[in-house]
Amino acid sequence: MTAAGGRSAIVVGGSLAGLLAAAVLSREGWTVRIFERVPEDLAGRGTGIATHQELFDAFARAGVRVDDEIGFPLAGRVGFDREGRELCRYAYRQYLSSWGTLYRRLRAAVPAGAYEPGREVADVVDGPRQALVSFRDGRQLAADLVVGADGIWSTVRAKLNPGAVPAYAGYVAWRGLIDETALPEAIRNRHGSMQGFFAKRDEQFTMYPVSGADDSLAPGRRRFGFLWYRAVDEHRDLPELLTDVDGARNRYSIAPTRIQARHIDRLRSAAGDVLPPDYAEIVCRTPSPFLQAIYDLVSDRIAFQRVALVGDAAFVARPHVGAGVLKAALDVIALADALGESDSIPRTLDAYEKVRIPPGTAMVERSRYLGAYLEGTKRASSPVPVLPMEEIIRESSRGLGLEPLARKL
Repeated sequence: MTAAGGRSAIVVGGSLAGLLAAAVLSREGWTVRIFERVPEDLAGRGTGIATHQELFDAFARAGVRVDDEIGFPLAGRVGFDREGRELCRYAYRQYLSSWGTLYRRLRAAVPAGAYEPGREVADVVDGPRQALVSFRDGRQLAADLVVGADGIWSTVRAKLNPGAVPAYAGYVAWRGLIDETALPEAIRNRHGSMQGFFAKRDEQFTMYPVSGADDSLAPGRRRFGFLWYRAVDEHRDLPELLTDVDGARNRYSIAPTRIQARHIDRLRSAAGDVLPPDYAEIVCRTPSPFLQAIYDLVSDRIAFQRVALVGDAAFVARPHVGAGVLKAALDVIALADALGESDSIPRTLDAYEKVRIPPGTAMVERSRYLGAYLEGTKRASSPVPVLPMEEIIRESSRGLGLEPLARKL
């Protein structure tokens, strides 16, 4: 698939990391094709995404439009107690975007015809001269470079580094989005400019404003999102949560539309027992909460002869750092920089791996530190104290490259 005089790349995975990789490489002279296993458009997936200047810099290199409409400008963060009383504040200006907004902008930056949905990869064979990708439909395609950007349960990683398997962290995240007009005006006014937090043993909740379904930031058209971490026993309770409406048991995850209604009913009931009143209100009013089991992974290899892993295919960090998309962007930029410095792709990928393994490892370790007190039964014999609220609101969603941790587990 190589154009005359050019180099070819196959990107496996059409989510944010894959789109960014394709956009950057195509702008730097590569012939790129993206293969996404899901046949439908992905724009409706995900909720809030914390943004950082390094992410915007990567978007600019990819030709992605970056302006004031890319996200909701937060003034800072605030922590609450169980009764909803304010405990502390932290001034930290940050744009909080929606997953759909970033996805649509990245799709617009990818060359027309390069994105192919409904194409599931079955195998990847690495080689010194080319890499070969095989699809479920029996077709095969070779390229000079394959970029594995296919997420937590990466097929590319499983084929080339099968020992690198994400491990369950001991808790799940319930997420949801709701139109601001579906909430009482008092709640909208109280939480309309800050990201709020609540925490207790085995629980953490955060609420935040984001753009509307049409990316609008206009009052009355925006939404609020929430993320609620809850400890869930891996063997006793998690399999039941991952059993869908037809009784099929999923091993790692479950589609939002397949969650049993009784689990959502229990979540809403627990909200009234556990959360501050405003947060309980948003959970009870959100029409379709969805579930994400939390896993993490430190990889020993993220590059091979002609294959490189980026984003969650490379390292899986828990969401506390709020930097999953940022790390994927930095992976892509490091890969593109390395490719521009050498004509030897195997040598290039070796250099890329050396650059990106240390920050990937540090990010996972940091996310483990921030989430250790949520691990529930996984650490029942040696419970970790709940982090002080001041530390939670200061350190969550701040990204990478920050000061060393003040405390170690």
